[in-house]
Amino acid sequence: MNFDFSALLVFLTFSSGIIWLFDSLVFAPRRKKQIDELTKDATIQNNYNCHYC
Repeated sequence: MNFDFSALLVFLTFSSGIIWLFDSLVFAPRRKKQIDELTKDATIQNNYNCHYC
């Protein structure tokens, strides 16, 4: 079996770039929104439970 290793590397690099682009455009904003909501809730809870504030 003879295959072109450099072509395989180019294909894998291109594929990972496409996956990264899709992730950064579609999934990253959702993750950021969820993180912001979770940290906002945690900050509110910490302010109510703070005994030294």
